[in-house]
Amino acid sequence: PTPTRGLPMSLSLIDRVSIKQLIGCCFGAGGVTMGFALLARQRSLRDHAVFTAACSQLERAPQVHERIGSMSVNTRGVIGGYVDIKAGSAVLTIPLAPAGGARKGVARVEAEAEWVGGAAVDGEPSHEIKMRARWLLRHMEIEADGDRDALVLYSVPAVLPPSPWAPSREPSVLPRGLRAFFPDLKAAAQSKEVMQLVTVGSLMVAMQASAFVAFRRQQTLKREFEQLQQLLRLAPEPWLSRVQAEALVIAQIKRTPTAVADSGAAKTSVAATEGLIFGAVKDELVRAFSVVQAVDGAHAVLFEAVKVGGAWRLRHVSSTRPHTLQDDLLVALQKRSAAEALAQMIDVTPSLPLERA
Repeated sequence: PTPTRGLPMSLSLIDRVSIKQLIGCCFGAGGVTMGFALLARQRSLRDHAVFTAACSQLERAPQVHERIGSMSVNTRGVIGGYVDIKAGSAVLTIPLAPAGGARKGVARVEAEAEWVGGAAVDGEPSHEIKMRARWLLRHMEIEADGDRDALVLYSVPAVLPPSPWAPSREPSVLPRGLRAFFPDLKAAAQSKEVMQLVTVGSLMVAMQASAFVAFRRQQTLKREFEQLQQLLRLAPEPWLSRVQAEALVIAQIKRTPTAVADSGAAKTSVAATEGLIFGAVKDELVRAFSVVQAVDGAHAVLFEAVKVGGAWRLRHVSSTRPHTLQDDLLVALQKRSAAEALAQMIDVTPSLPLERA
């Protein structure tokens, strides 16, 4: 099968999904994607030199052993913070889990690349140099359960200002272990880059939501028009087919050979109704329309005929595009029946010169 054959099925599937289901699917897919991204990020942070050097110092520092009440310390758990190779700064929050069930804690480590603050001779270092650069741990502190203040093991003034993605040191309503994984909201709110990211993300969500609502609206109108066609479908009688053929001649519409040959193949909405006649017959008056595929695209031909002396004669023929016919009929259908809506549209639409026949 060709790839395009699956498109109608995909559109039909989207059409059957409600907005709540779509939101749930988006959150579910987003959660799975974020989960894999976080796993990859954790692996990247653990493989970085800053984490390796910090863990080595934390596991050997007697102040850490004394603070958490254990001589054995491991750093298993979820790491927070960031490593910005381009800017040359890093802030990590590393969980401290003692082996003897004593107090748990969190270590905060700040580092900068060795090229940060140096005199640039040939401009900013290349990406290869940044990737191979050594990192200098300039600040390390730990905070154990029950501590009111963090214990600073060492600290050197920073060359770069802290990134807005760095975890906050300030106490908040969040527990300490959870606070270590979130950026400083005050700094993030003042960051131009963060606000740009939020703005772009909001616009993307709004555009996706608008597109989905518009698509659902279009599909709803399509279903309503299909129901209208079912109500107005006329049996293919010989006299009605002759009236239709005369109307097509007056409208100067040349049907494509494939449309005539494959009129029963419902590949598209036009092909599904190709050559069928929809309308109403009352007494000796018929008002109807037919959607046909022509060389220059799909056309909707409206016609009205009256029976005079045993023969049917056209007294109105007009042509429009199928989407225009659909919109106008559905608007008229809100206050009238299907037959009355079609009659109103024929009455207000100027007729083509009938002499063409």
